[in-house]
Amino acid sequence: MNKTRKFYKEDYALSVILNDYKPFSDFYNIERPKITKDVLWVIPEEEIAAEMLFGVIGDDECFLIAAKHFPVPVTQAFSAAHELQHLICRQEGYPSLTYFDMENWGRCYINMHISDMINDPIVNARIVDYGFDLDEYINRTISVTKNSVGINNQNPEDLILLEVVYVKIHLYYEILKNKGIQKKNEYNEWFEQNYLGLLPRAEKLLNMIIKTGYDTPDKTVHVLRRAIRIYNLQDVLKIVY
Repeated sequence: MNKTRKFYKEDYALSVILNDYKPFSDFYNIERPKITKDVLWVIPEEEIAAEMLFGVIGDDECFLIAAKHFPVPVTQAFSAAHELQHLICRQEGYPSLTYFDMENWGRCYINMHISDMINDPIVNARIVDYGFDLDEYINRTISVTKNSVGINNQNPEDLILLEVVYVKIHLYYEILKNKGIQKKNEYNEWFEQNYLGLLPRAEKLLNMIIKTGYDTPDKTVHVLRRAIRIYNLQDVLKIVY
């Protein structure tokens, strides 16, 4: 039997962080009006590693954000702003990846891993201007990745995740550096110690992104096209807007 999904009104879903966390209320008051479609807030249908995920219903008819807890607690304010900013970027024309064959690939997250490699830094570079703690977000990302993948993992999907996190963490630290904050990249040490064989491809991806840039939708399209070729997934993945 299919469970009936429970949806939450946005004023209830975000009530705590709007009232108790100024960086989020400042972000919300300025950025939320840029989202012109309805946003549905819902408990995820199945277990997810992330605190939240966004999605699209129908042919971009409306957006959906799945969260584990409602109302969203202050500890997840960053995630709420992060997902809302994804929706803004989507409306601005920033692309992502999906599969040609959803029937056979639909339960695989490779498309999301590669899309997030470039879209997450775009999103986080914007929301940190409101006072969100990117360093704490980085530490959480590293912890979740290490715990979910572990060491001596040979699953191809997990290996791609390790590589794209390598890229994302570097780009996150560049965001902090531009804010005058210097931090040691501890993920690099763990990655090179446990998955040194993945380093050449991870470096190739990172250098390509640094050379191309990712501050416009057109540049992001170019990055995703190159990433698809680097992973030899031309017959599997396609770009969507």
